[in-house]
Amino acid sequence: QEFRGPRHVSQRAAPPGAWMDIVSIPQVNRSSQRLAVASLPTFASCCSIFVVVAPDATHADTGCVCDSKTFRRRAWCRAELTACWARNGSDGMYYSTNSGLKPLAPNRPRDALDVFGGDLTCCAKCHPDGQACDKELLVLPMLGLFDEIYRDRNGTKADAWTTIERRGLDKLYPKTFLWTRTADDVQTRPLFGDLIAACMASRDAAAARIAASGSCTSRRAAPPA
Repeated sequence: QEFRGPRHVSQRAAPPGAWMDIVSIPQVNRSSQRLAVASLPTFASCCSIFVVVAPDATHADTGCVCDSKTFRRRAWCRAELTACWARNGSDGMYYSTNSGLKPLAPNRPRDALDVFGGDLTCCAKCHPDGQACDKELLVLPMLGLFDEIYRDRNGTKADAWTTIERRGLDKLYPKTFLWTRTADDVQTRPLFGDLIAACMASRDAAAARIAASGSCTSRRAAPPA
């Protein structure tokens, strides 16, 4: 069906492009696939319109029910929602179910902030062949997004920062996680470690240098008494 989004889309000189996460990801070359998957939050944040397509369905492999609720439980889906909302707001975000296309409720992206508390297929399968956890793949893109939110916390990202502070940094960006292969093989592995604290300290130091530089410039420019 034709998607009729906000007016600014229809007024463009050329029709908007579309990026679909499942068909736009390489499926043959596994290395390229993992790189593209790790970039999902970035792709999502570049969209002017974000549509969650989640009709009621049955998973072909597991036979489990798939719908908008299971979408919101998945870690990668939460990462996409969070990235788009934090950078662009919720005005251009929609979801499509059996009931049709509707605007995404403003609180939905906020609910998705707990990315690392979401479901992952690799965890459900207990990391066969000792593979790395997708949580580790999510660290860099989510750290980059956090750095941007913290940098602009007093401006365009104030809403995102306030929500993150309320939920708790340690909960949303855990220092470690449990990697499980079998009931007897459960390991505590590093995740964010001290990266969040280091990121904040780096931004604070940069802001202090800029403030000090501005103060020195003002004093030099002041006319003599």
